[in-house]
Amino acid sequence: MSTSLAAALAAMELGHLEPRVEELGGMAPPPTEALEQTVTAIWSDLFTTMGNTSLERDIEDLGWGLVNLFHRAAAKKHGLVDRLTDDIR
Repeated sequence: MSTSLAAALAAMELGHLEPRVEELGGMAPPPTEALEQTVTAIWSDLFTTMGNTSLERDIEDLGWGLVNLFHRAAAKKHGLVDRLTDDIR
């Protein structure tokens, strides 16, 4: 006998487990097109601005720093999802 996921979750009575209000803000990712345009603009402006300056030789490190900002933010979101998943278990 199989049950739907909704029925299985209802049977678990998990109503007491809710994320805190501050954890709900900004949970949805930005629209793909907006994200692509913004990241492209940031990337382009970074390399354009730093060209022919004393920071030009550090441009690769600055670029990787920008990439790592997004990776760190994604890791925080994954950690939140993992914590909430553990709370449900």
